[in-house]
Amino acid sequence: NSDLGLIRSGKAQLLYYWNGVKAIIGDFINSGISTNLVFTGTPWTFVTTSTGQNFAGSTLIPKSPYGPFYDASNNVYFYGDNGAALYLAYVWKSTDGGLTFTQSTPVGITSNRYVFLNLNSKIYAIGEATQTVYSSTDGLNFTLLTSSAAFPPANNKNGVVFNGLLYIMCGNNVGYLNSIWSSSDGTNWTQATAAAAFPVRWNARAEVINNLMYVFSGSNAGGDLSDC
Repeated sequence: NSDLGLIRSGKAQLLYYWNGVKAIIGDFINSGISTNLVFTGTPWTFVTTSTGQNFAGSTLIPKSPYGPFYDASNNVYFYGDNGAALYLAYVWKSTDGGLTFTQSTPVGITSNRYVFLNLNSKIYAIGEATQTVYSSTDGLNFTLLTSSAAFPPANNKNGVVFNGLLYIMCGNNVGYLNSIWSSSDGTNWTQATAAAAFPVRWNARAEVINNLMYVFSGSNAGGDLSDC
């Protein structure tokens, strides 16, 4: 149903979610429920299945996770609900590279409907259906920066950090979008373009690889997309 990716040490890693089953796919050895499925190559080729472990600190695991990403201290974060309360915010943090996780409830935000990004030792929670932006220095306690950011509210947008700026893009706001916005501080936002060269979409993925920004997949009124 969804996959969430990050690039770590030149390797692509995906969190895969399908009918409540979650697994880390890549060299990041952890699994939501039962096994870690490892694939490699182009096209993807199955390599091995290994026993994983649940997110530590709770038997509940994210149902609709946001992330994962690494902060400046090499910690790994997932944000999501607790598997029962839809959209209620929880954070899972790992300090050992993803082998074990502890669950906490963030302070200051009550929903998981944000794009979470890390810049200059701060974690930013950028609203989806709202124009609110929060920041945190520890991933747990969030402070409101603005409730009226310049970007439009849009569900299922995505974002990256690139050249010292926060970027958000795409989404759906009574219509699919391909606009891109940037900010250096989470409060002041500038529209880079109202219509990027790629087709409109939501649920897109965005990554920075070798100092280039990539936007890929997602869907729009025409169906699922597999472009990049």
